[in-house]
Amino acid sequence: MGGWGTELLYEKLGVKVPGTVEINNYEEIDRCLKEMTQIPHQWSLVSAGVNAVIIAATMANKWGKVSIDFGHAPDNVMAPNYPDYWLAPV
Repeated sequence: MGGWGTELLYEKLGVKVPGTVEINNYEEIDRCLKEMTQIPHQWSLVSAGVNAVIIAATMANKWGKVSIDFGHAPDNVMAPNYPDYWLAPV
C-alpha cells in the first residue's frame, strides 16, 4: 500500500509508509478510520483538512496511535515551488 510521496519519504528519510487512505469529505470519515485501523502502524500523519481534527483524535483516543494533524505539510514538502522546504528535492 502506498500513496503519493511514500517513495520520497523513504528515499530522503528512510521512512517506510505502511499505507495511505484517501479522504475527500466528511462523509468518508468512518470509512477512512476503518481503513486506517486495518493498516499496522504506530503513527498516524493526517492531512485531511478539518476532517483531520476528528480523525487524529479518534486514532489517538480509541486506538492509542500517535496522531498528528499534518496540515498542508505534505503539499509544501512535495511541491517543486517550495525549494527551501526541508524535504524538497533539489
